[in-house]
Amino acid sequence: MTSSSSLQPLAGIRVLDLSRVLAGPMCAMALADFGADVIKVEHPARGDDTRDWGVRVGTRNTSYFNSANRNKRSITLDLQSEAGLQVARAIAVSSEQAKLLLPGVKSVAEQGFPGFDADTWGGLIAPLGTPQAVVDRLNQELKVALADPALQKKMLAAGAIVRYQDGATMKARLAHDYARWSKIASDKGISAQ
Repeated sequence: MTSSSSLQPLAGIRVLDLSRVLAGPMCAMALADFGADVIKVEHPARGDDTRDWGVRVGTRNTSYFNSANRNKRSITLDLQSEAGLQVARAIAVSSEQAKLLLPGVKSVAEQGFPGFDADTWGGLIAPLGTPQAVVDRLNQELKVALADPALQKKMLAAGAIVRYQDGATMKARLAHDYARWSKIASDKGISAQ
């Protein structure tokens, strides 16, 4: 990271870069260029594939690797092992729901940043104009499916917390998130281009 990172729009934001080769690393590099603390995770035996591509720079880097990974810190983790996955999850925990995923690991909010909650979520949204009877049936079936203990266990193992929310709750969540992230973007001078 550059010495002036505290003046950059993404200063104070941590990004876990689990990508490899080009597209993902370049996106994460752009975030690092704007001041984010990017932690690149590489394979423990070989590192990123691009460490062997292009002109050698020193003993471990190449011009190709350096061109897509500047301003990042690198660590090695075996993401095929449970231990490696636990470390990656611990680094990535930012949600208030951290205790469900990693008992004993403090969330960012619990580490001194009250109110911090940057989880990702997904939902099922029907197109505008969908008949109410269809929406009601989808809600009924979705509620049953999401309550299945086997599904919940499988999703939790993958790092996802499953819970049903009705349409009104989802609409309020969308409005809240839109307002919250719009304010952050405005405060940081970030605009859609």
